[in-house]
Amino acid sequence: GGGFDEQGNGPLFSPSNNWKHLLQLEGAGQLVHLRKLLEENQWWSWKPDVDIFAKGKGKGELEKLAVKAGRKYLVYFPDNFECKISVDKIIKITWFDTKTGTTQSGQVSTNSTYSPPEGWEDGVLIIE
Repeated sequence: GGGFDEQGNGPLFSPSNNWKHLLQLEGAGQLVHLRKLLEENQWWSWKPDVDIFAKGKGKGELEKLAVKAGRKYLVYFPDNFECKISVDKIIKITWFDTKTGTTQSGQVSTNSTYSPPEGWEDGVLIIE
């Protein structure tokens, strides 16, 4: 079960070299957008920030994650549920669509509560 063969090899590490079909999956195509986001925001300098969440962090696979990237914060929303963010000063917010790699400007919330745009399954909130 779980995509493993009788030797315990998963789909990416199978000795049959039958991995090329995995490149056709939707998630594989989205890695291009992830790479762009990581490089444009200098991922190597990121520092995790757990104090940014005032309410709605979530748990397990639906836990929201945040990093400080220079003067920016990047917050990954694995779902479309709102979260209250605690940052001293928010000048501008932008949403990054993990499926398409496009960005969308957002409104700075007076109560600091945010959720991805309607219809998005997930997204990255970029706070400047």
